[in-house]
Amino acid sequence: MNPTITNGGSEPSISANQFSDVTDVSYTSTSKQSKTVQNLTKRIRELENNQKLAETRLHEILSSPSWKITEPLRALRRVFSSIIDRSKRTSATPLSQASGGRPNFDPIFYQRAYPDIGGMDPAIHYEQYGKNEGRLPSPEEITTLIDSITFHNNKETVLVVSHDAGRSGAPILSLNIIQQLQQKYHVISLLLNGGELERSFQERCDSSIQLFSGHSSYLLSIVLSKVIQKVKIKFAIANSIESRHALQGLATSFIPSICLIHEFAVYLRAKNAISEAVLWANEVVFSAPLVYKSAAQHCTALQKRAPVILPQGQCTIPQTNNGTVKSVREGSLNIRTLFRPVNIPDETVVILGIGSVELRKGVDIFLSSAARVLSICPTTPFRFVWVGAGFDPDRDTNYSAYLQDQIDRSGLGNHVCFTGELSDIESAYEFSDILLLSSRLDPLPNVAIDAMLHELPVICFDQTTGIADLLSENEQLASCVVPYLNIELAAQQLVKLIDKPIQRKGLGKSVKEFAQKRFNMKDYVSALEQLALVGVDTLKEEKNDCSVIDRMKAVDLNYYISPAVPPVSYTEAVRIFVRSWKSDTELRKPFAGFHPGIYDSVHGVIPSGRNALADFIDNGRPNGPWLSKLIQPSPSDIVDSSFRIALHIHAFYPEIFADIYQRLEGQNLQLDLLISAPSDDVAEYIRQVLRGYESGAIDIRVVPNRGRDIGPLLTEFNQTILDNYDIIGHVHTKKSADVKDAAIVQTWNRFLLENLIGKKYPMATTILNHLCRDEQLGLVFPDDPYVVGWTQNKKSADQLAKELELSSLPEDYFNFPVGNMFWARTEALRPLLIKGFTWDQYPAEPVPYDGTLLHALERIMPFVAAKCGFNTKTTHISDIRR
Repeated sequence: MNPTITNGGSEPSISANQFSDVTDVSYTSTSKQSKTVQNLTKRIRELENNQKLAETRLHEILSSPSWKITEPLRALRRVFSSIIDRSKRTSATPLSQASGGRPNFDPIFYQRAYPDIGGMDPAIHYEQYGKNEGRLPSPEEITTLIDSITFHNNKETVLVVSHDAGRSGAPILSLNIIQQLQQKYHVISLLLNGGELERSFQERCDSSIQLFSGHSSYLLSIVLSKVIQKVKIKFAIANSIESRHALQGLATSFIPSICLIHEFAVYLRAKNAISEAVLWANEVVFSAPLVYKSAAQHCTALQKRAPVILPQGQCTIPQTNNGTVKSVREGSLNIRTLFRPVNIPDETVVILGIGSVELRKGVDIFLSSAARVLSICPTTPFRFVWVGAGFDPDRDTNYSAYLQDQIDRSGLGNHVCFTGELSDIESAYEFSDILLLSSRLDPLPNVAIDAMLHELPVICFDQTTGIADLLSENEQLASCVVPYLNIELAAQQLVKLIDKPIQRKGLGKSVKEFAQKRFNMKDYVSALEQLALVGVDTLKEEKNDCSVIDRMKAVDLNYYISPAVPPVSYTEAVRIFVRSWKSDTELRKPFAGFHPGIYDSVHGVIPSGRNALADFIDNGRPNGPWLSKLIQPSPSDIVDSSFRIALHIHAFYPEIFADIYQRLEGQNLQLDLLISAPSDDVAEYIRQVLRGYESGAIDIRVVPNRGRDIGPLLTEFNQTILDNYDIIGHVHTKKSADVKDAAIVQTWNRFLLENLIGKKYPMATTILNHLCRDEQLGLVFPDDPYVVGWTQNKKSADQLAKELELSSLPEDYFNFPVGNMFWARTEALRPLLIKGFTWDQYPAEPVPYDGTLLHALERIMPFVAAKCGFNTKTTHISDIRR
């Protein structure tokens, strides 16, 4: 579908998911109309199944060894194809003509706008796929689209971003938010994907921008910048984490934004999605405490702030009446027959389940509960009815087939019905008595709110849904919540309600009264509006801070921007820097030797809304503990031979050891090597590597696999260091199996070794000269651009500080050797070397990612050196990035 912008009223296209679907294990409609619909649905399912089979086969091919082996040949073919394609375009028809009169193709724009095309030639992708998918060939076409819209300025304008227009919870909530906002504002909707409710968005908004293929942050930033040229946007609401791609463009234009998060972080494909939203949105709002807790586990910045939790109000569900589905009341007789067939007793209690047939919705739990109810009261009339698309045991062998088998083996054939998706959901509530919310994870489903407002008691599981959190707060309704996925207790509670109709109806009235008070859409949107308006003043401060930093060119891009990040402009880098420190997300230092967090801990500017670097500049760049003295590459003399110097290398990964050794070559150092190895085989390998070493003594020892690199230093070699050396270096063969991206670890390892030993520059010689000439210098380590604090190690560090008689540790920010590699004067480490750590004090493998004695020791080193009367310096090499 091509991207479109409408001003309301255009006719939508008919999509397959607009057909009503009815599938029942015990009932089949005989009406001609129903059969027609079923036949159409069956054909659609066949096509969808064929698509799934094709996708599966494609995945098998792409994963096969033969495909991987032949990749070089295909790459070569792509190169030649690209050359030929470019030749054809330059010698024959211009691309603008070949693409139906579209503007000239911009390959750089296309690649950045649609990063999902991977390494494919952008022009080829556009001609073969992108044109038909509605992808934009150039930014000029965005201008054409935006120019077709008529904006009004007699009222203030707000923007609502929806990840799609499907008939599901988040888009329906977007439409209800829009309806409330329109009472005060002009509303523009931005749809990132299409769906059944496209027409509803067009009708309810003053303007609707639809980009249905690809929605990268880069593309949306361009779209938003062009919209802002036409109309001033007061604030924006991005509904759902999938709408987060619009947040960066809004922040860059200093437009306040609220991001509504309904999803659990555990099932998000992009694990950094929550952090992205927190970074760019002025405020993130969670629909339930359970959703916040899930997000906070993946984004530590959320753990440092008070959460904003707002349950949404009741949503009005838009009706689609375009000829492909029944109107609201039409067909309710058939629905009644599904729920209450003529052959069952009038007093039959109907237990309702709603949602797509998928594992997350817990349809198997729904059926298990039905089976347990049947075993408890086999003669009591009851019926479990599931409403929602996706039950297809003949074709869906991943889930539906197992559900059908569960029905058969449990003897539930006469007690369970799958209706498929219903257009008349109101009738489903009308013909039901209880809602069983069987989801494994379900933030705050609209169907539960609607069921309560229809006086249906809602039985749900603790720790699975925000509904459970809310019901548990009410003493009268707490019985509706049963322990996590405890089917036995859920069945017992259902039986009580089945057997006691008066109690059931009384509970239904109570949940309705509760829902009317808690789920008010007007109050919900008003609260969102107030949060957004607070952001107006906040962004004025951020804009001023960006201006100060930009004007003084205070950010060093080579230092601040990670090599893993695509290149950005200076202005973009400044905006990222200011937002990151405002949101406490993805923190990095702006230039070597300055720590904004330490500056703030003294001046307290961040809580007031000021950026620490901007304040530092405005105050004339004052000296203080926030500034570190740097050791940078310089011509190095021969190191003073009167100092006894050793380098400890923990060689757990022998394949990396040779690289460390080679970095010492060419540096005229008298240096003993203390090497710890995990086995005799590794020790022998190292002996072979060092056969020609003549610059000092070699001491190789096999050590237990405890304490990682710190244990060998403080337990195996501690006395040797104390007795024989004035200066000790400490490095190790770093791999960090905890970090999944090997390239990140390789970059980090190179950063550490280049700074401490060298290759491009003789940094070991330079550092040792500083240590020999400066008697007050006790510890040297790389100036890491990443801001790393205590994380989960403050408690154990405090205990260690107490044992070492250190003064109180800072609460938040400080510098330390991240990665635990450094050079030190032996006397600066004496308290640790004489502590007498034993092997059994260190955690056994596998060592947790954080929160152990090892992590506390890494962080406490500068404070030990300070206690002993020594200073620290950090190293910085301008062209070595991390």
